[in-house]
Amino acid sequence: PLRITPSVAEQEGQQTETEATGAPQKHHYTLNQQVGSITCVIITTGALLQKNVLMFVIYRK
Repeated sequence: PLRITPSVAEQEGQQTETEATGAPQKHHYTLNQQVGSITCVIITTGALLQKNVLMFVIYRK
């Protein structure tokens, strides 16, 4: 199975952020160190909530 290490995930996040804004975000790594896995949990929870809401709406139809 493919394993994505946190460092790889952070690198991908950095790359995405750079591409999105057109300029590197210098605060990215500092922010990662401060927030840490909390951000990951929030993002994961948000994605799951969106998916559940979407499926609920489809089910209601």
